[in-house]
Amino acid sequence: MSGSRTAAACVLVALVLVLTTPVRTRGDYVKPTRGGGQIGGTQAPMIMPEIFFDGVGINVVNADQRPWPAFPWSQAPVLRPLSPPNQFDPTQPWAVLTGKAYNFQYGWDAAMWDETSHPTPPGSAVWIKRLRQSPELTVYFKDGAYAPLFGTPDANGTPGPDIWMWDKRMRHNTYAVPESFYGRLSADYKIYLGNATSGAEFVDANGVPLFKSALVTLNWIRPCPYPLPGDINSDCVVDSNDLLLLADKWLTPSCSAPDWCDECDINRDGSLDMVDMTLLMDNWHVDARPSALDPAPMQKPGS
Repeated sequence: MSGSRTAAACVLVALVLVLTTPVRTRGDYVKPTRGGGQIGGTQAPMIMPEIFFDGVGINVVNADQRPWPAFPWSQAPVLRPLSPPNQFDPTQPWAVLTGKAYNFQYGWDAAMWDETSHPTPPGSAVWIKRLRQSPELTVYFKDGAYAPLFGTPDANGTPGPDIWMWDKRMRHNTYAVPESFYGRLSADYKIYLGNATSGAEFVDANGVPLFKSALVTLNWIRPCPYPLPGDINSDCVVDSNDLLLLADKWLTPSCSAPDWCDECDINRDGSLDMVDMTLLMDNWHVDARPSALDPAPMQKPGS
């Protein structure tokens, strides 16, 4: 082949490669949305733990001004990953959510706080302390450049502190799990008044807190994408964890929407009985977890 033909062939091959290679543009970059993935506020309303001080201590209520409840799993915020070709700009702080399913519907709020009627002590601050948290869960201060919170490791792998000083502004922290995780998640937090510098709770000479604190439980779910009767905890596997959940609610006299006895009433007939147990055992040890190589669910032996 002559030199000119060789050069022409190289140019043709290069042109084909350019035309057939996917080009990633900034148009594919998206920002995190409240409901995770690209689910916006209309489909994922804000869920506001309202914090206020009444002179005696900290209180946390819901929008109906009732003590804060733990949401049933059927109503818990859903953690969602991005769907291709959407991706996060790696140069932006929210790139920490790459490869994760996330949500920031929960927002600590102070709409009911009245500092005039019930002033807090000088030098005090409101602190939120992590008491317990699902190990897969990571938390980021969305309004603070996605700084890690509540034990979430930073870029160097160093876990953050268990306490966070809340500034009495509406703050929607971002909660996330690895995209490969499916199931239920929860966290328990203590909200208290403490020293604005150290975070130490105010106590008397005997170590008894001077002000009442509040306890809050937040629930989330990363649901299995495949319907699997008997997968009560939605982790894509029917196993002893589901059996224990069913046993804990066994023979509950009445189940109803929206939680159906914590999702244990598998056939939604209003009661927990042998029908539910049979449905669970019929799918015993079925593993429907998707993978990158095989996104289809595994079938049970003999199916």
